[in-house]
Amino acid sequence: MMPDIVTDLQEATARIDSNPIAYLIHLSHIPQVEFHEDKHLMWISTKAPVGLFNSVFNPHFESETDIESSISETVSRFTSRERSCIWWIGPSARPSNLLDYLAAQGGCLIQTIAMMACSLDSLPNQIAADPSTTMRSVRDHESLLTWVDIYCHSHGYNEIVTKAWYELLSGLELTSGEPLQHYVGYLNGKPAVCASLFLGVGVAGLFNVTTFPEFRQRGLGGAITLYALIDAQKRGYRITVLGSSAMAHSLYSKFGFADYGEMLAYLFQESSA
Repeated sequence: MMPDIVTDLQEATARIDSNPIAYLIHLSHIPQVEFHEDKHLMWISTKAPVGLFNSVFNPHFESETDIESSISETVSRFTSRERSCIWWIGPSARPSNLLDYLAAQGGCLIQTIAMMACSLDSLPNQIAADPSTTMRSVRDHESLLTWVDIYCHSHGYNEIVTKAWYELLSGLELTSGEPLQHYVGYLNGKPAVCASLFLGVGVAGLFNVTTFPEFRQRGLGGAITLYALIDAQKRGYRITVLGSSAMAHSLYSKFGFADYGEMLAYLFQESSA
């Protein structure tokens, strides 16, 4: 069944972190991942040493009375199991001074992500890239292993974490009808770049755009971004959102993306319990 597609950019950006939140909730469909929701926040957790799959998100506190105890109790759920956790704080998080409470209890800001969005109607027809590049959707576990290898090794993850990423993502279907789609780009037949698309809450969210270090500066990030967004466009989506690092910001600006807030990542280490 086709979801309700958001066609108005202002509507999509009014709560721009809705798609990333839906993406994290979708990861809870993986058998090894536990999902929790209460009136204050949501979290996903797994025994695997993978930060993304040990995440706290969508915090909303109507008053400041319960903030300290809720943060402490939630962090303890992870640290008591010898796991770190990441708190994702987007534009919709409440209250506005929640960051002060996280820092006071030992949270360390590890990443600031620019939340960006644009209309898919403004996509360029093509982007400069090495002509020997080919893009493919991930439809089997061999291709998924290639995707994981690009993503994890480019981020410097060790073999234990890389294996965990593969085992977790293997818990989701790889069909064309799934909301989470993965892509791999090849340069002269060699795996070089990867990306993901999450189709949720009426918009297309772009995630995990990663290029092997030795293949950077050849337009591959832009090429796979365009490939994924054209796929979203063919599926009827009109608005796309993403979280950008400082390094990739200029690339996405060329596609017509504009800034609509920030997503902050706060890490609580095991030792902070």
